[in-house]
Amino acid sequence: MASIFHPITYGPSKWDLSIALFDRKPKNRIVTFNTNCPLTAHIEVSVLSVQAEDGSGESWNIEGLVVDGNRATWTKGKRVFIHFYTNTRSGQIRFFE
Repeated sequence: MASIFHPITYGPSKWDLSIALFDRKPKNRIVTFNTNCPLTAHIEVSVLSVQAEDGSGESWNIEGLVVDGNRATWTKGKRVFIHFYTNTRSGQIRFFE
């Protein structure tokens, strides 16, 4: 199974990320990540889990489901894995083919 990486050029704040994880009523909140692949695109993700990547409090491993995006290949409901830095709001998003 091959995976495809896209760089994240702008993403949610630490506050928005935590709210998306913990505040799920009446429905799941979503966060938006902007990517560069090679043109600017956005993807909306429902956050399933967040894991601290190190002790910095700024580096995170995020797992989520695609809710919407402006690329036809980003199928709704597809699982994504994201390595994200909240201090720079950048990282990488990984899709599995």
